[in-house]
Amino acid sequence: MPNTKPIRIPHVNSCKVIVIPLPTKRLRVPVMRTPCGDGMHRGGGGGNWETWEMRIHKRILDVGANERVLRQITRIRIPRDVNIEIELTD
Repeated sequence: MPNTKPIRIPHVNSCKVIVIPLPTKRLRVPVMRTPCGDGMHRGGGGGNWETWEMRIHKRILDVGANERVLRQITRIRIPRDVNIEIELTD
């Protein structure tokens, strides 16, 4: 079960956090239901396909914080299937 706990560190230290949702990427893969291909050569085959979909959600978190808060954010344990990029700007 994925960890869905919200990050509470910036709220404790009264930092300004802006969440910017990016467009959701949809990857659709049509797959045959039966491995033997029954119905493909008989003129049918319209009902033998199903579509699987994977959605990729991306967010940008703009945190206006000091050095102490940034250290706390980088120490958060993140699941392996979640990709994170951190960019420091002035």
